Parts: sequence; C-alpha cells; structure tokens
Amino acid sequence: MITPILYWEGASGETYGYWLHALPFSCAASLKGNYIFTKFMNDRWYAVYIGQGGIDERINDKSHYDCAIMKGATHVYVHTKSFEADRNREVMDLINNHDECLEPTGCNLRHFD
Repeated sequence: MITPILYWEGASGETYGYWLHALPFSCAASLKGNYIFTKFMNDRWYAVYIGQGGIDERINDKSHYDCAIMKGATHVYVHTKSFEADRNREVMDLINNHDECLEPTGCNLRHFD
C-alpha cells in the first residue's frame, strides 16, 4: 500500500492520511471519500474547506471550488472512505481541530455543511 503524503490530525488526536493533488483535480466519479481544499503559507498547509462525499463531484462543484479558489486554495488532499457515517465523523473531527477552514477565512460554515 502507498503511504499517504500527509496526516491531518483531528481534535480527537486521531490522524487521517491524505494524498495531495494540484487544482484542478478530477477522479473517477464512483470514488467516495474525504477531501481538504488547502493553501500553503508560512511553511505549512492550511485547510480552506473540509468535506466528504463523491470526491470528483464535490471538489468540482462550482460553489465549493469557487469559494476555495477565492480563499487561496491551490491543492486538494483526498482519500477514499466508503461509509458516509465514518466520513462525516472525520469531517467533524478535522473541522474541530482546523478552525481556519471556517468562514470568514475558509469556506466551511459554522454549522458544518
């Protein structure tokens, strides 16, 4: 198995391995998982938007993509995860540890869309 390029830590202390892709990015429409739009500043990656679902559909959704680009995103971290409940739990865990993804600096709404 290929080792993930970066592990993002959630508020729980659990880490999640992700692979990095430059934007724009497309993948097979059938892939479900988690993704993090990111920007690189001051020698580290910052989350701009954290989400889950059909990876290709959600990353290329006009509202998500445009907001992320407007807030400085240049890359997206992705990984596959089959079960929606697990994906949602991971999103919440990551958002709770990466509040830079919340409006106004990021694109996630405070009620976690």
